[in-house]
Amino acid sequence: MKERLRELKKNPWILWIWNERRRIKGNKEYKKISDEQFVKRFYYNAFGETLDLSNPITFNQKLNYLKLNYKNPIATKCADKYEVRDYLKSRGYEYLLNDLIDVYEDVSEIDISKLPNKFVLKGTHGSGWNLIVKDKNKINWMPWKLIMKSWLKQNFYYYGREYVYKDMKPRIICEKYLEDSNNELLDYKI
Repeated sequence: MKERLRELKKNPWILWIWNERRRIKGNKEYKKISDEQFVKRFYYNAFGETLDLSNPITFNQKLNYLKLNYKNPIATKCADKYEVRDYLKSRGYEYLLNDLIDVYEDVSEIDISKLPNKFVLKGTHGSGWNLIVKDKNKINWMPWKLIMKSWLKQNFYYYGREYVYKDMKPRIICEKYLEDSNNELLDYKI
């Protein structure tokens, strides 16, 4: 799936169509079934076996049990790429944060001319919604603005029933582009 997304990102028009198709499908189909039905169906499609939520044994079974039963508001705050900043500051970890350039609730607020040449745009309320900009003059902004509008209309909760995404406020943040000594994007895996 990740390889497919990499290919899609090479053509932002196709990525926009894919995002819109996914959003519309999510709005029509995914909301019609209960969280438990969705998780069981998703699990069966991934592993080819029935999910037993009354006696979860494997790691994936336990993750799916927690997905349905663990509802901690702190987890939601920590999963939100913007809200987590306040949480880390309150715990004394502000020094770990990347520089925030701006936060947007609407794509029309993004003024590309005021941004540095290199930056990263991220949907705060989902996963994988990122645009890494190494040269803002080489980006076709029309389809990317449509893609970001699509991100803002989506509730990532409906794609996996992960509670942390359910009540997140949709926003886009712009952060400093982090690079190493070879001018490559720094990628931290935790």
